Amino acid sequence: MDEYKDDFIEEAKDLIEGLEQKLIRLETEPENEELIASFFRVMHTLKGSSGMFGFNQIEKLAHLYETLLDQIRNHEQKMNPYLLSLSFKTIDFIRMRLTQPDSNAIEMFNELKKQLQESVGNETSVEQEEVEVKVKKESQTIGLNSCTISFFPEGDICQRGINPLNILEEVRDLAEKYTVKVDTHLIPNLDELNHTTCFFSWELNIEISQPISKIEDIFIFVFDEFSIDKIIEKQEPELELQEEVAIAETEAPNLEDQMKALSEHQTKMIKVSATKLDDLINLVSELITEKAKLQLIAKKYKIRELNHVSEKIDRLSVQFRDNALHVRLIPIGEITQKFRRLVRDLSLEMEKKIDFIVDGEQTELDKAMIDSVSGPLMHILRNSIDHGIEKTDERIRNNKPEEGVIKLTAFYYGSNVMIQIQDDGRGINLEAVKAKAVSKGVIAANEKLSEKEMYDLLFMPGFSMSEKISEISGRGVGMDILKRNIYKLQGEIDIDSELGLGTIVTIKLPITLSIVDTLHIRVGELNLLLPMSIVASCNEIEYDKIKNNTNKQVEIEEKLISYIDLRDEFEQTRDTKKEDQVVVVNYGEQKVGLVLDEIVGENQAVLKPLGSLYSFQEVFSGASILGDGQLALILEVKKLIQKIFNK
Repeated sequence: MDEYKDDFIEEAKDLIEGLEQKLIRLETEPENEELIASFFRVMHTLKGSSGMFGFNQIEKLAHLYETLLDQIRNHEQKMNPYLLSLSFKTIDFIRMRLTQPDSNAIEMFNELKKQLQESVGNETSVEQEEVEVKVKKESQTIGLNSCTISFFPEGDICQRGINPLNILEEVRDLAEKYTVKVDTHLIPNLDELNHTTCFFSWELNIEISQPISKIEDIFIFVFDEFSIDKIIEKQEPELELQEEVAIAETEAPNLEDQMKALSEHQTKMIKVSATKLDDLINLVSELITEKAKLQLIAKKYKIRELNHVSEKIDRLSVQFRDNALHVRLIPIGEITQKFRRLVRDLSLEMEKKIDFIVDGEQTELDKAMIDSVSGPLMHILRNSIDHGIEKTDERIRNNKPEEGVIKLTAFYYGSNVMIQIQDDGRGINLEAVKAKAVSKGVIAANEKLSEKEMYDLLFMPGFSMSEKISEISGRGVGMDILKRNIYKLQGEIDIDSELGLGTIVTIKLPITLSIVDTLHIRVGELNLLLPMSIVASCNEIEYDKIKNNTNKQVEIEEKLISYIDLRDEFEQTRDTKKEDQVVVVNYGEQKVGLVLDEIVGENQAVLKPLGSLYSFQEVFSGASILGDGQLALILEVKKLIQKIFNK
């Protein structure tokens, strides 16, 4: 049962996330009946399933909230700011109980229950209203719609948190007249009976005064376990009977087509736990390592047949790797949804009008990257809301629209993903940044800095432009940690701003960190791996041009570039060859040469962390096992260049 409870919790979390986004839409579309109807269906599901798994508080709140939504969709109430606020509180409480099943929060529950009861009216009035509706239904004898419903639930329906009897009761409550036949032929012998398995199916003949489509709402979560046929829809005026029957006959096939399409869609989509995906990636990693060993053996013994097999396995492993990694990719919209709630809440709290725009929600990143980048993006958004966007009166004085704009954009850039957060706020005053740095003793008063170097000051530990630290954010407070977290993801972060017009923060990330294409190089006895994404070219150079070169510059492809001799940096002895190898890498808009002993070739690297013992160093981001069993270190080229150039 615990397995099904975990499935229910995950499903319920997904439903709640969807509801939160619909609520934000309801703020601007309070009379959107489709949104309200979808709300009602989800709350109905939570009400029916949560009690079976011991979430009694969720069941009670969902029941009250369902009643409130029913009043709204029947135009007895209107969605207003108070009810929207109450809705957000209800969703937050349900989410909290799902993520912390052992918590009680009785005071919060009682307060929410009281507010919901006050909003829908007391329990007695609701019950009286239901009685009145039933009496009214019984008095209706003309213009009824009729159909036959076949309900054939799967055996595990109860284990999935759905009570089939509740569904039958809802059909009964909706019907004016009904008959039920139960099929019991699947019930096994007593010694084979399992009390958690459903062995029944039902056939219902009903007549209702409402459209047949109302039946679909009841069966929405068991859509492939029921069917409707013998549909006859009537209208009260008898003269229109023939026309209505004709309409029903044309609509019935469409309903079947819709159910068939939904069933096919459900069979094509399955949910897989993140743990299983991690296991798959680990198996792919092992395969790639063994593939490298096979290639070495084939090369060493020069067996023609083995070479063919090795080449075939190489192609298959690349496809396997790409497919496995693609399974782990999820759209960035998975995290931008919760950012809408953040912007909404903080803008209300700070009395600012903000339009939050998201572009590129379908851009995909590895799940691990999505989880890791969520915190930094939230930090940047808080800064934009708190310090970027001005209050309404200030924007009016500056001839700006009353409503500020924050735009999050995601797009592919080669093998990377770019995420930009742009606001049209007050921007960053670089002169003030420099003055602050001088007052803190970070730089000298007469020191000249480029625009980029002044923006980089914001990422220094403890550097803040805020005179008063805000509970929401502080421009500069935590920015050093933010940059460090982005670098851990092998990413980059840049700031660009114009005073009075706004700020753009750009984050560049690799799509995945698990398996990457690298260039295998050798420096003395060290095996190093460079990400192929930063390699510009590979060159040979005579040692005499490196020996005793004091300015550390060399001419490559008719251009003079700075270089770093990796043997000096890692204290390795140079080979006795006459020529050295130079790998030219991209460093921002510059190119830098890395002098080394040997370029071994391209390599698919399975990245492994170095562990906490090596967390103090920055120039190596991980390690990988080569085909011959040797260890190769992943070189963080940009950090190495920064470390050397900043000496």
